[in-house]
Amino acid sequence: MAFLPQFIHPEKGPAIVQFLLLGLIFVIMSCLYTSMIAISIRPIGRLMKRTANIGQWSGKVAGLIYIWLGVKVAFQQR
Repeated sequence: MAFLPQFIHPEKGPAIVQFLLLGLIFVIMSCLYTSMIAISIRPIGRLMKRTANIGQWSGKVAGLIYIWLGVKVAFQQR
């Protein structure tokens, strides 16, 4: 909500109407975005189940990323 006030212009009508309209647009866009993510996850999951190698390697890659981040933080200087 802190982002919306910069788009409210009192000279263009009641502020509450502008807030409600911007809030409605925000909610609709959030629902669409979340729905698109939920719809796209299922085919990706099916693909990963079909290719067992991807499933095995994804955990190893994620582990290597965490190890690399840990080493980077350990040797970081202030």
